[in-house]
Amino acid sequence: MGQSINFLNIISAFSKNGFGYVINFDTEQFRIKAITGPIEHSDPHLVEFNKLLAQDKTAPIIKLKKTTAYKKLAAEYSIKSAFISDFEPGSKIVLFSAEKGAFGKGTSDIIEKLISAFREAPSRFGFTEDIEEKSIRELEKSEEKFRMLVDTANDLIFILNGFGYFSMVNKNGALALGYTPADMIGKHFLEYIEPGDAGKIAEAFQKIINAEDVTVFEANFVTKLNSRLTFEIHSRPLKTDGEITGMISIGRDISSRLKDSVRLKELNQKLIEANRIISIERERAKNKITVLEELNKLKGEFISNVSHELRTPLASIVGFAETILSDREIPKEAILDFTGIILTEGKRLAKLINEVLDFSKLDSERMSLNMLHLT
Repeated sequence: MGQSINFLNIISAFSKNGFGYVINFDTEQFRIKAITGPIEHSDPHLVEFNKLLAQDKTAPIIKLKKTTAYKKLAAEYSIKSAFISDFEPGSKIVLFSAEKGAFGKGTSDIIEKLISAFREAPSRFGFTEDIEEKSIRELEKSEEKFRMLVDTANDLIFILNGFGYFSMVNKNGALALGYTPADMIGKHFLEYIEPGDAGKIAEAFQKIINAEDVTVFEANFVTKLNSRLTFEIHSRPLKTDGEITGMISIGRDISSRLKDSVRLKELNQKLIEANRIISIERERAKNKITVLEELNKLKGEFISNVSHELRTPLASIVGFAETILSDREIPKEAILDFTGIILTEGKRLAKLINEVLDFSKLDSERMSLNMLHLT
């Protein structure tokens, strides 16, 4: 591994390139063998590009430059030129440069010769055990940085061995459950899970074992204070020589999100009920408007009919009274007839007025009864 790093430094310096890396295409466990430069191993754009190379090992650089994965990486690090070459079985050397056209034909030919020379006689480049020890120290420093990054994360990050026992857990993740990493290491995963979820967890573990990619599942953890926290866990198996030796996982606390989801569901139910009541009241209002319109229509017809009924007897009374007063020579028998008509029409008018008053009184009493019922 040390040789890969130092050789990469040589060809990077020769090509006046800022950074580059060697990729290992392991179909069982994808990983980067070595890297130098400002790009981090965990950079998501780098990981995406590595997967692209792993899928299509024979793709020329001109084809790779047209892919979304390359464009994202190039935009992130201002890459304007690239070089890709086979390094060893299952590996490639990839170099990037911020200088346009940095890897012309001449430069590419010289780098290819360096690669061939290194394959044939790596000792010519002066590698010794000291270089290997230096590489190991550099790796230890990288692992220390990785540990600091893991402990800084607020998520629950852990590794289980092949039997389901914690072999690593980050500090903040353990504290979220009320423990320290030392409390949890060596303990079985199910010791921190609600008993009722054991079957569900067993099914999830079976999926992880049979999967090549990430498996996502939910787990209800019981904290040291006996409260419950729900985590959404993303896991993938760890393999050595094709054998599963454990699993690495990242869990995010989604307890608040689930509570909000339940609350939102309750509010939606209330909203549905409120809309239903509003719809009923709107329909009632429409019916009331229809009734009022009908009542107004009936009222108009009633007034029109009453007016007609009142005018007819009044016309007779006024007409015959005026005739009697204006004509002094009317025979006595005619006066008696006219007076009888006036009396008859007067009684008819009185009866009509009484009926109107009775109807008005009945409507008033009904209103009083309705008000009494409401109180």
